[in-house]
Amino acid sequence: MLKDDRHLLRKLTSIVLVKVLVLALLWFVLVRPERAQVEQQDVANALVGHAPAASTRQAPEPSRTAVKGLPQ
Repeated sequence: MLKDDRHLLRKLTSIVLVKVLVLALLWFVLVRPERAQVEQQDVANALVGHAPAASTRQAPEPSRTAVKGLPQ
């Protein structure tokens, strides 16, 4: 291996290591602290393949106010 090749390899290796360290630091600071609350039943449904239960909340009623230009 030539001297220039070793120098290039050393530079590229150091750049890749710095990038990996930065990504690990960002993950530990930004991603790792965020924990999602997961219910045991939701996990079981996801693993078995059942659809989630229908929501008990209802959609709001549409507004009954007159809109200019539309028939009532």
